[in-house]
Amino acid sequence: MSGLSAPKIMKFTISNGQQQRMLLKGGSDDMRQDAIMQQVFEKVDLLLDQDNETRKRKLRIRTYKVVPMGAGSGVLEFVSNTIGLIDILKPLHAGRDKLSYDQARGMMADARTQLKSHKAMVKTYKLITGKIQPNFRMFFFNNFLTPDSWFESRLVYSHGLATTSIVGHMLGIGDRHCNNILIDKINGEPVHIDFGVSFDQGKSLPVPELVPFRLTRDIVDGLGVTKTSGLFSKSCEHVFRVLRSNSQL
Repeated sequence: MSGLSAPKIMKFTISNGQQQRMLLKGGSDDMRQDAIMQQVFEKVDLLLDQDNETRKRKLRIRTYKVVPMGAGSGVLEFVSNTIGLIDILKPLHAGRDKLSYDQARGMMADARTQLKSHKAMVKTYKLITGKIQPNFRMFFFNNFLTPDSWFESRLVYSHGLATTSIVGHMLGIGDRHCNNILIDKINGEPVHIDFGVSFDQGKSLPVPELVPFRLTRDIVDGLGVTKTSGLFSKSCEHVFRVLRSNSQL
């Protein structure tokens, strides 16, 4: 698969005749940290299930199994029916934007390397955003063809985004690029993977990560006309409240 560690996919047949896949990963990433994060998420899900407001909204974090084999290798559950956010957005933007992905990255890179002022970098950013419009909403239109399934998928996406955003902020999870966020093609639920940068380690990178969680324009576009107001913000408040009330844990 793609990525710095280039994990291998192993397909095998289990005793009931079904075929399953798993990921074999080795390299610089410490799989023990991924395993710990999954344990933390499972605990968070228990806390959310015990609260009336978060339970009725079905707020949770999608987890998967991780078995570390040492500091730099391990076996991971293959998350079925998912697609990387980058693989959704690239086709949606292809042919529609007035500026290509590589051109936009180049313009921002030039603004940084030339040590331009903050105002100049903001001006460059606004120039880019004027030529590239968010299109993630089209994923839901294209994949959920009935009104009921479309509406339900947006609910699942909004609730999942709120939960992962607040929990990620509390645990200092970084490196949330578009390859590390998957979307379930069946129900629209976001699934986060690869937790090599956690507990605010991103703040010590050569280019520090200062944002609490990923909430880019395409991510917001998937929330619908209300954007971050209403459903998303209220869900965030409830998740944050439950975590604060269980601060000892």
